[in-house]
Amino acid sequence: MKHNTPKWTPELLVSKAEEVAKGLQKGLDTQLRKIFDVLRKCERDFKREGFDKGKIAFLKPKIAYAVSRKPALSPVTDSLLNYIEQVEKEEDFMYVLRFLESVVAYYKYFNK
Repeated sequence: MKHNTPKWTPELLVSKAEEVAKGLQKGLDTQLRKIFDVLRKCERDFKREGFDKGKIAFLKPKIAYAVSRKPALSPVTDSLLNYIEQVEKEEDFMYVLRFLESVVAYYKYFNK
């Protein structure tokens, strides 16, 4: 399902990350880090091997699996899946990575 194409701006993604993080319940640290680590691995792979849109497609089942194990992750995974569907180039992927990085940071901030 395609969603409206976001404007890939830092302001939009940081604002959305804060909104999502505020809505997450406590106790999701490990799951958020696991998803973040998967995206970081992609980033490293792209630096070594070049951008591969096919690798982006395989992120979706990994994220779906994470939310199936912890349904409370759905606010972040819904946004993440929406953004991943729209990645066309490495720059887009970097915005998605920064979005999740911001969610993790805000999550930590709101759940001290």
